[in-house]
Amino acid sequence: MKKIKIAMFVLAVLIGCSTYAYSLKTNDFFGIQVTDISDADNLIISGCQDGEVAYEFDVKKMSDSIFAWGRIAEDNYIEVDITNNSSFEIQTDYYQDIFILVTQEGVEHYLGKGDISKYHSRGYIKTGETIRLYFHLQSTIRNIKKESVKMVICELGMSNKTTIVLKPCH
Repeated sequence: MKKIKIAMFVLAVLIGCSTYAYSLKTNDFFGIQVTDISDADNLIISGCQDGEVAYEFDVKKMSDSIFAWGRIAEDNYIEVDITNNSSFEIQTDYYQDIFILVTQEGVEHYLGKGDISKYHSRGYIKTGETIRLYFHLQSTIRNIKKESVKMVICELGMSNKTTIVLKPCH
């Protein structure tokens, strides 16, 4: 009976901890889907190195079947790759999608999506697909360093929103 309890404890710990590998030039941020933005503090990035990340999350309030990597590019924009490994398509809409950079001080900066012709135009992200999005940094946060960023919030879709929270890799 004691062995069963220990095995159940180990299984519970493993379900809430994960590691992913990904090949982006620099990995400044990593994130997963959250059901409510108020749960963002439950995502803990414990390490990023050589394209791998170790993190912990609340399995009841988050899903790592939808995840994202991001980086701050030299040209004052943020590049985000969103991967959909869930069993459903993720809605996207240039006019409804919202992207917010939150500083360590809690100040929210809405990120510009740029030219509509360069935005993901299909209206959804298929299962098994990864898309890349680019966001322009406003003049007030140009040249920001990842250490100054608390999180990047991506809200995709209209009626069936998908929210992804990215946090800095350490």
